Amino acid sequence: MEWKSDFKKAIESFKYSKYDEALISLNRALEHGGREHYVVFDSRSAVYSKIGELRLALLDAKKVISLAPTRWQGFSRAAHLFLQFNRFVEAQKMADAALKRLPADDLKNRASLLALIGEIKTARSRVTCHLATLPNELISEIFHYLVDFNPINVLLISKISGHLRNVALNTPSLWRTLVLTKKSPVRKSAWWIERSRGRIRELSLRRSLLEENRWTLENIKGILWDHLRILRLEDFDLTQVLEKHAQVGQLPSLEELELRDKLLDTSRDRFIIRFSHLRRLKLEGSITSLPDKFPSTLRYLSLQRIPERCLDRIFSLLASNPHLEALCLDTTFAEFWKTPTTVISLPYLTTLEICCLPQLFRFLTFPTLAVLRIKKNANIDMIIQSLVENGTGLLTEISVISCAVSNALFLQLLSMNPLLQSLVLNHLAYTANPVLEALAPPSQAGALCPALTHVDFSNCPDVQTGPLARLVKSRLAIEKETTPEGESSVRRPAPIDVIKVDGCPRIDAEFIPWFRQRVQTFSCIYMTKKAASWKR
Repeated sequence: MEWKSDFKKAIESFKYSKYDEALISLNRALEHGGREHYVVFDSRSAVYSKIGELRLALLDAKKVISLAPTRWQGFSRAAHLFLQFNRFVEAQKMADAALKRLPADDLKNRASLLALIGEIKTARSRVTCHLATLPNELISEIFHYLVDFNPINVLLISKISGHLRNVALNTPSLWRTLVLTKKSPVRKSAWWIERSRGRIRELSLRRSLLEENRWTLENIKGILWDHLRILRLEDFDLTQVLEKHAQVGQLPSLEELELRDKLLDTSRDRFIIRFSHLRRLKLEGSITSLPDKFPSTLRYLSLQRIPERCLDRIFSLLASNPHLEALCLDTTFAEFWKTPTTVISLPYLTTLEICCLPQLFRFLTFPTLAVLRIKKNANIDMIIQSLVENGTGLLTEISVISCAVSNALFLQLLSMNPLLQSLVLNHLAYTANPVLEALAPPSQAGALCPALTHVDFSNCPDVQTGPLARLVKSRLAIEKETTPEGESSVRRPAPIDVIKVDGCPRIDAEFIPWFRQRVQTFSCIYMTKKAASWKR
């Protein structure tokens, strides 16, 4: 029984926090016959825990369990240690085993074990990924929303946990958008094509990819081109690749094509005409003659900074696409070679963004136009006149930036559009203030644009405080007022929610607090810091 004396010394040392001395005494106790007694190993496990030797403490707890499998002490000790290792499953198992072996009348230790179990559950809930408890089908659906917002999110998803990584890696549709830049394009191409099983839905080849010599078009030969719906290219020509790997060079599912060129000096016509079923086409800086064989199924068309062509070509292109819903023209065109003898109607066009080309609009009508954006045009009277003559009355947004326009003609267009909600006039001279005066008449009856809630008159030097304040006050009344008899009602203008008058020097600074009390969003920045420093 020599081990008992060493064991007692160890207990005394432990009580006074002399852990080094306690450890020496316990080791002696084991050498002197204590190896068959679980209390020695249990005590040494406690000492190891105090001095931070958790691995050694766990080994001793395991020895306690092997020596006394029917006792609760070893299991309780192991539960505490597993909790410190953040191994919550093992900790829970050990705590349950200890509770099962605890005598029914040992209320004190039972309370301690129940508290330990509660602590384990709390710690486990802090680090548990509750998303992983959902069915894989629902997890996949949530991931699709995240990846549609930003394709790179698929990599972030893969790092959440092992289970969610498996879901992401085994859901090919999460890898259907491939955007290649100069950053690791070879590895990314192989990884995305493998994970998507070749079914890439959207492919983007950015201009910076040209700087990576190790990447070639052969790196994307594993794509199943029949599944491609969206293709965005910057100075890349895929004509030869498609002819080699796709069926006769066709992409039967392609709906959207975007070409942005700065360096490519060859015509894009041969490439574009092979896709006769496109719904969206955007060309920026691309060389094209706008041939007759261009797609005739377009719903969206954007031409920006393409080489100059005569207006006959764009007129012919619009005539062959009567189902256009959105049109953006920001490029230069020469005069008509042959003046059209007919007027084209685009009955489905709701959004029109234009820069220049005023003479084209004498031969176009837009019965359902809702959004009109015009910028950088010497004179837009011809465009406005055309809209007025054709009875354009469904506009909800008008934006005019850096243009010259007849005030009377523009006010006539406003009077025809009671549904207008947003009006943007930027960098105009002597137009914004007359418009403000017209929008805030002395009487609310017959006010222009009663649905207007958003106005932006930034960088219009003629905007003054008085007309702007009258506009706000005229719209502060209740939107709908019922007569005393209740027989009829008068529609009042909607309150103005947003006003921007940045760069308008005639706005009195003393009135800015007044505006901010009555308008949800009011911005009046006289000049930028850069402009202010230049003036100083």
